[in-house]
Amino acid sequence: MEPTPTRSPDMPIRRSGRRFLILAAIAALLVVGFAATRADRVPVPELIRAAEPTWDREEELAPFANGMMRPLRDQDFRVLVAVPQIYASPDAELGQREFDLRDPAEWPLLREAIVRTANMAELQDDLDDAGRVRPFPFDVSSKGKRRALRETVTLIDRLGEGGGEASDTLHLLELVRSVQNAFRYPVPPTYQLVPDIFPKIVLQMRRHVEIGAEPAGTLQKPDVEPPASSFWRPGPDVGRIGMLPGFGRAEHTNYNDRDDCVYDQPKTGWGAHPGFDVRCGEELKFRFNLGDERYGGPFNTRIFDALGYHVQPIDAVAGLRLQYDRRVLSQYTSRRLLTMRAKFLFIPLLTRTITDIESPFDRIAYAVLRDGSHVAGRDLATRILRDTTVVDGQPRPEEVASNYIEEFERTIAYLVWQAGTAEPDRDIYDAIGAWDYDHLDHASRREVRGLFVLAAWLDQFNLRWENTRLAYHNNASGDRILVHLLSDVGSGLGLARDLTHNVNSDIGVMPWTVTERKEDGTVRFSGFASAVENSAFDGVTAGDARWMLRRIAAFSEAQLIAALVSTGMSAAEVRLALEKMLSKRQGMLRDFRLAGEFPDVMARVIDRQLDFDPRVPSHRAMVTAMGASGPIAPPVGTLALRAGELVPAR
Repeated sequence: MEPTPTRSPDMPIRRSGRRFLILAAIAALLVVGFAATRADRVPVPELIRAAEPTWDREEELAPFANGMMRPLRDQDFRVLVAVPQIYASPDAELGQREFDLRDPAEWPLLREAIVRTANMAELQDDLDDAGRVRPFPFDVSSKGKRRALRETVTLIDRLGEGGGEASDTLHLLELVRSVQNAFRYPVPPTYQLVPDIFPKIVLQMRRHVEIGAEPAGTLQKPDVEPPASSFWRPGPDVGRIGMLPGFGRAEHTNYNDRDDCVYDQPKTGWGAHPGFDVRCGEELKFRFNLGDERYGGPFNTRIFDALGYHVQPIDAVAGLRLQYDRRVLSQYTSRRLLTMRAKFLFIPLLTRTITDIESPFDRIAYAVLRDGSHVAGRDLATRILRDTTVVDGQPRPEEVASNYIEEFERTIAYLVWQAGTAEPDRDIYDAIGAWDYDHLDHASRREVRGLFVLAAWLDQFNLRWENTRLAYHNNASGDRILVHLLSDVGSGLGLARDLTHNVNSDIGVMPWTVTERKEDGTVRFSGFASAVENSAFDGVTAGDARWMLRRIAAFSEAQLIAALVSTGMSAAEVRLALEKMLSKRQGMLRDFRLAGEFPDVMARVIDRQLDFDPRVPSHRAMVTAMGASGPIAPPVGTLALRAGELVPAR
């Protein structure tokens, strides 16, 4: 045992020195931590005065349909704008400057900031046209962003000259916020153990929205239909809309069994699931997505579109046949990494990567060689790569050019991919940036609040702000209008009970009910919880719910079958999903006291113990949809139903 050191007169002095050093280190960490949290608010150098546009001025603004649903508040006028720190450079870093547009003196400064960014966007577009490959640090070159920046300058000039209308201010703020949202990180990058995780997230895990009872007599008053807006359009009778091809199309697009599909470019955004862009011949271009939204994407988009919301079409792809191109393997993980970190003060506890990083060979069904033989995807990696070892911090094996066995590569004709979805590029929308449920007057709109009820019916738990886009809609009549697009509604047709129980595209775990009515008339969404909180979903009212449920009740059983068949799921899954969708709808109509309005819908007997064998013609006929060229039945598959449960077919 070592002897106890003898105390000496100078020991307290040395301890005090250590204390000082420790305190100084803690202070330094606090300063560094504070600076890190403020890194996105770097002050911008003095703006260049009288900066002028380098583009031809827009003659007309794209129409914006919205009137204000509530008066603008002080926080609505405060905007944080990213501004290039170097003038006339396509690669400039962006600093941020806050503007308070209640102050007339701020408007000229905002104009200069927007002109600066718009000029950078035009430079980037010129370089894109010239064939530049290297990405820009801050990319504003897209068609939608460039137009939005130009229109923002036009609106500032109009308002500054006193010629603007009341709606022009809202129009301007929508454009400014949407462009700035393009620079936001999709999720909070850091969560503190206290209070972000404990107690906030822990309490949210089992938090379910409750909608209180209304005063007596309210139900007898007609519920107000929201006016047409950039979010929602009243259209034809919902029950008359074709759901099989959907989106007003006469027939399905053929993505399967084609020999002319080639790889175009990688998916580079924040998406959690892998994918890439494909071209088939001259007429077809689409984003091919893999992952667990293969059922929810096609089904949900057809429902949202039929109800009047703006969404991109999503179609099922049974098996994409793609001409071999090494780039589809080497660029497979080009998406931006989306991570979240948990900390206690400044101590890192856990880092979670939301982006799915996986081997492309796990998603390839098989390769077709030039001699006609097949190689299974699980065996392809060892045939085409010299080394398949994944090493943390090093490029993945398929990303290293020298790792490929070129002799074998030359024998590959096609790669056939597992089932996924296609998002066709029809040049309908020119996206700007995301819109936020909590910004401006969005939460004051019935059509936005009602989305919560629709999401509960679909088990759609991921209606995050980042899964939205403000966009220019190029409609069939040739007009360009500004709309609020729901850009990703693919989660669902599974389980969304709370934050710890959410599953996509799993019909077996879908609930039979999502609401319950209490004795005091309150309706609790006990079987559904959104993954996000926002003021729109927190503020949903019984009137909002009834408005949405009346529209949901308009779907016929045949329409729901057609939308389910469009997903490519098996016949037994279609049959069970239909029964559960009808059951959830009946439960919500009953709980919100609308059963009397829809006697035919409520008279449908729900069979929770149903038996179904897809090999029996009469059973399969129950889930057959009518297409333009005749009946379309779902695949027989390998599943059947016994007492309401999916089981392997005998």
